[in-house]
Amino acid sequence: MRTRPGFWVRVFGAVIVIGAFGALGAPIIAEAQQYRNITSLSIENFFDGGYALQAENVLIAPLAPERLQLLLKARNQTDKLFDSVRSLTMVHAGPIILFTPSVYGIATYGIGMRDTGDLVHEGDLQLHYETVRFRLGGGARGRYEPDEDLAYIIPSLGGRLQLARGFGLSATYYLGLNNDGEFSNAFWAEGDYAITPRVTAKLGGSVELGDDIALPDGSDLTYAVISGVGYTASETLLLRYELHYLGRADLDDGIRNLLFVDWRF
Repeated sequence: MRTRPGFWVRVFGAVIVIGAFGALGAPIIAEAQQYRNITSLSIENFFDGGYALQAENVLIAPLAPERLQLLLKARNQTDKLFDSVRSLTMVHAGPIILFTPSVYGIATYGIGMRDTGDLVHEGDLQLHYETVRFRLGGGARGRYEPDEDLAYIIPSLGGRLQLARGFGLSATYYLGLNNDGEFSNAFWAEGDYAITPRVTAKLGGSVELGDDIALPDGSDLTYAVISGVGYTASETLLLRYELHYLGRADLDDGIRNLLFVDWRF
């Protein structure tokens, strides 16, 4: 199996969206007994006419007091690359296990179908230590597409530090490996600042270096410049908008718009 040009661009584009989603709000454990619904919409437009659309909804529901939660996720994505339009719909489910007031793990399995009828399997395992001011965690996400003979795994390690006077720093490292033996490395980092108790601004970026034997140096460098603003509408409602500039070595650059709505009830 040969990976198509731009394969790792799409893989790590999705990972960057997940990273931004993970930094959206307060610790999971702090609201252990509340329902939480997070809706996100991502729109990518590339200068060569390509595009990528993704809509996702995550529901976190309490099961056992201070011990167990249920995560349910539904996602639909459609992209156009090389004049070919593809779509994928996925559903995921799994537990969030609260080991201690500061340590929790996540284990989910997802299954989906492309517009061609091909099945897609995904899995996600995570372990985190989190307080109000500090988070450190890691895990691995994987996908298997039997009809395309495609499989990959993306381990990651990262954290967040809340500094004094409204400043915060987040960073995550990703390592990707597919079943052709191709590697990719990605690093995502951002800083945020609370302008007011309700408004937070952020600025950051990501860079990814992966294999691409079609290029003279044997590598494929892509990057993103990230900006955004968050608004705390109430104690239970958080809104965030992000604008990313996407730089791609093998294809034209583009723009990504992200919108998040985080609601506890």
